[in-house]
Amino acid sequence: MSRKRKKTEKEKILENLERLKLFYIDSLKCDALQLRNCADRLLEKIESDHTEGRYSVNSDCLRLSRRAWDACRSLGEIKRIEDTLLGTFDYNKLNKSNVHKGK
Repeated sequence: MSRKRKKTEKEKILENLERLKLFYIDSLKCDALQLRNCADRLLEKIESDHTEGRYSVNSDCLRLSRRAWDACRSLGEIKRIEDTLLGTFDYNKLNKSNVHKGK
């Protein structure tokens, strides 16, 4: 009978981050699809009603784009945390490459 190796704290954190990534990527896809549908409906309204139409001040476009942006931001932060844990990206090198030379 073989024993399971006990997971390290780092492995547990990486597993949790993977679950979060799956949650946010699903949310992002759903929000992006809904945003595209909302934008398509708005474009149809613009074509059919032009300047005579009544346009909603409560359009879902803003809410959906904010949710999509939030999912993107979260995915970016999770990636940064993963990279830090795994040592797979040198953020100091990135910061140095963004500095304007000669200024």
